[in-house]
Amino acid sequence: DAPPFDPAAQTAAAQAQQFGYNNAYLDFFPRPRGSASSDHGLLVVNHEYTNTTLIFPGLGAGRSAAQKASAEQSAVE
Repeated sequence: DAPPFDPAAQTAAAQAQQFGYNNAYLDFFPRPRGSASSDHGLLVVNHEYTNTTLIFPGLGAGRSAAQKASAEQSAVE
């Protein structure tokens, strides 16, 4: 029962209940190999790509967003 995704108002509690974005593949491999039990295993997720405007509202998209992020990161480092 995760709250609706709101990129402008994320909290640690909300993020603890939310899962990823744009995942194209999800699989569970029981462990140890060959086990019929689902008590232990490996969860595999493939996230195809990210959406910069959704994740970082106001940053922009594409090359200009990458340049802004690099400038901000450089200023901190």
